[in-house]
Amino acid sequence: MPKFESLEDWIAKKWGTQGALAEKLDMAQNTVSAWVSGRSRIKPPIQAKLKALGYDGPFPEGNKEV
Repeated sequence: MPKFESLEDWIAKKWGTQGALAEKLDMAQNTVSAWVSGRSRIKPPIQAKLKALGYDGPFPEGNKEV
């Protein structure tokens, strides 16, 4: 069973803000926001980075209508 139920939950508990995670990954905060909201899919190399940082939950589905 994963420690975190969602990417959003993990970001809030481990990083505090989407901006803090974005800074760690050297990318824009709006990219992280798009992942959390399902507007964008997380590419496999970034999924690997997130797993290396301790995320063990499901990745959001991308390309949702918002």
